[in-house]
Amino acid sequence: MIMNRSPHLLMRPLDVFEAPKIESDTWFNSRPIKPEELKGKVCLVYFFSIGEPSALTEVPHLRYLHRKLQGKLQIIGVHMPKYERDEEKEFVQRALKGLEIEFPVALDNEMKIWNGFRNQFWGQMHFVDGEGKVRSTHAGDKAAEEIEKDILFLLGQADIEADLRPGLGEMALEGDWYVGEDSAEHTSEEEDAIGLRYEGRSLAIGVIADKPVQIRVLLDGKPVPRSSAGDDLSYKGKQSVLEVVGERHLHVVKEDMERMREATFLVRAKGVKVTGFFA
Repeated sequence: MIMNRSPHLLMRPLDVFEAPKIESDTWFNSRPIKPEELKGKVCLVYFFSIGEPSALTEVPHLRYLHRKLQGKLQIIGVHMPKYERDEEKEFVQRALKGLEIEFPVALDNEMKIWNGFRNQFWGQMHFVDGEGKVRSTHAGDKAAEEIEKDILFLLGQADIEADLRPGLGEMALEGDWYVGEDSAEHTSEEEDAIGLRYEGRSLAIGVIADKPVQIRVLLDGKPVPRSSAGDDLSYKGKQSVLEVVGERHLHVVKEDMERMREATFLVRAKGVKVTGFFA
């Protein structure tokens, strides 16, 4: 039930070139970033337009990377409008707030940054190493593993320690568990963790417990906010918990938009079985 990634040794082929300056009269979520501030930093430069929905499918992943690798990876969005309305600063600002994009975004109405990076598509990402060279590019969606391999490779070259485990859809176990063909059984009376990273609006878990138990639930390392609570989640003080007995399929998280999250379930009772997660 646990999948391990193979090491990524080589970047995808690309004609390496010096990253151009990212200069704009209008920045969102940040003061203007000066080129010298990016020296020595690994950067992900993401081209998109509010008017091109297919370019926004990676936003949940980028929000996750921005939160998880803050201070290690610099993410910069470049907004190049597809339609006239997308050129309006107020419209773009409202849309960024609605998408909960918090990383810096430069407005590129004149396509100067787009052309400098030799960009071809909305939704395209460029990976810049610590020496300021574009080393890899990616266009398309639902490729979290490929994107993260390139990021970790460049961070490693820059001697920056980073960890993005578990991978998307991978189950992570800590403590005493027996992993069978169709379940993971907790084999201790100590509190141990089982969890995963998922993308979506909701999350459910399958659990089997012979006697009533409480399972603490964390979302991105904190109790689940009440605004994100699924129908089967309850609260004991500040803790978000599941109360389980028998064989249950429990709705844990329910949100209003797609997100990439890390959910952790803390189990203390011996013999509790987790039969699966459903995002």
